[in-house]
Amino acid sequence: MPELQGSRRNLQIAIAAMVVADLIAVGVLFSPLVGSAESRRISMSELSVGLQRKRAKSSPSATSTKKSRWPGIRSASSTRIDLRSAIPNSPRNWGS
Repeated sequence: MPELQGSRRNLQIAIAAMVVADLIAVGVLFSPLVGSAESRRISMSELSVGLQRKRAKSSPSATSTKKSRWPGIRSASSTRIDLRSAIPNSPRNWGS
């Protein structure tokens, strides 16, 4: 039975710690540290507008560099590779 009493004591301490943590979280939630819902909404809209500006500013340059990186001509090695011959059970290899 002493084992159960020690476990019960540890469980009570853990539950008390969780209750204290919950009370602190509720206190911070309703305190002026977090701010009002309106101020968070305004901040979020300002950040969203800034992100849209950055996306619009970087978008044209990203597409132009992508087009210049990939040439329109296929490489010679890619045209020489026939993947069907590399597959052992392909219909092309049935006769051999």
